[in-house]
Amino acid sequence: RTSTKDASTAHRTLIRTPVARLRWADVKDMDVGMWYSASFAGETLPLFSDVLLELKKHDAPGGSAHLFAELKGERPHDPRLPELAARAVSHAHVPPHALTFISFSLPLLVEMKRVAPQYAALYIANPPNAEAAWRAAKAAVSAHLDGVDFRADPALVTADLCEWMHARGKRVAVWVSRAPAKEDCAEVWEQLTANGVDELTSNLPPEIWGWRARAERESDARVAAGTALGVSAAFGASMLATNGSWQLSEDLVDLAHSVIGTACSARAFAASGLRPPPPPQLAWY
Repeated sequence: RTSTKDASTAHRTLIRTPVARLRWADVKDMDVGMWYSASFAGETLPLFSDVLLELKKHDAPGGSAHLFAELKGERPHDPRLPELAARAVSHAHVPPHALTFISFSLPLLVEMKRVAPQYAALYIANPPNAEAAWRAAKAAVSAHLDGVDFRADPALVTADLCEWMHARGKRVAVWVSRAPAKEDCAEVWEQLTANGVDELTSNLPPEIWGWRARAERESDARVAAGTALGVSAAFGASMLATNGSWQLSEDLVDLAHSVIGTACSARAFAASGLRPPPPPQLAWY
């Protein structure tokens, strides 16, 4: 579906052929970039091994890159798929913090988790209502997976559901439909974050990073206001504790200020690590 601008008969035949019947030689030269924009024309399909090499290239110390690898296939799934995927990530030496397997197939994920237990596995679901969302979440927990990946809808991914999953040591992620998606906006990001969602998926990298940076600045401003109140309170308390001795009060205030300042500096330093460098020219789908 990402190579639909080629109108040739041969091309139409290829994109209508079930994936299981295709071979790499059939599709390796297909242009999958021009559907997005002319600047991506000529972009061809990567092998999973190619993607893993790109992941390793951008996985700086501390884990700055992460891949959600979706396992697709007909039901029942091809029994060879989990073993092949596990072999690929093992051969590429992908660290566990850099990759999460996701799939709409619960049996496929269970098998993937069996052959590669060191990697997280999230169950993708598109529940029609909150009751179905709870059923999917409980199914993921019962299957000993690492969490769920739901459509980005705050009415489905509620605070109660996130709290229930977190209490069991599980993650909650959300995905959006193909761009443009009405749920891919700051209002929804804010609601889902408030509900406790762990990972947001977006087709708008610059916009969501800008939103996150603004949220961090607002958080830092609240911390600064709290610091000012804390110093004032510390000074008042120290005056009472020292019977009005200015010198001793100032020493106590300095100590309080140092503690609060250190905490704020640590927070600011940690937050700065979350802001990425200017993004490379990559197409995210």
